[in-house]
Amino acid sequence: MFKVKLADAKKTLEFLLDQWGKAYVWGVENDELSTGKVKSWDCSELVQYAFKLFMNIVIPDGSFNQYEFCKTYGHEIYYPLNKDVQPLDLIFLWDRDMRQISHVGIVFGEMLPVGGVMLIEARGKPFSSVMFTPLDKMMIEFNKRFAGIFRIVEING
Repeated sequence: MFKVKLADAKKTLEFLLDQWGKAYVWGVENDELSTGKVKSWDCSELVQYAFKLFMNIVIPDGSFNQYEFCKTYGHEIYYPLNKDVQPLDLIFLWDRDMRQISHVGIVFGEMLPVGGVMLIEARGKPFSSVMFTPLDKMMIEFNKRFAGIFRIVEING
């Protein structure tokens, strides 16, 4: 588990909010984030940069590698038995064949007036963009493919 300052966690969430609507491109590599010209993400690249930019947490690229990283350095949150998810927790999904991890999203937090916990994710077809998804909807839509939710940051005030 990595300890981060509340201010850095807030900056990370603000960064993620600014990515909303940007294009999804599977396998995209954003080597020059510092230029501010990032126009597209894939799911794992968004996670990798979000955690590195303000919290200085180096997470590997690729959703499977990130899942393994979280199993080593994080704490699993047992949803829905324990709805104790918090912003910056990571949710993982298996591929359609249930053989490997194929997607990762970030818990953004409660959003009003929508209500409920929202994820921010770079999601492919038919959406092909960085978008918000209600966690409850994700759990219904992908129930059988749900691989876990992990907390890797402890936010300190």
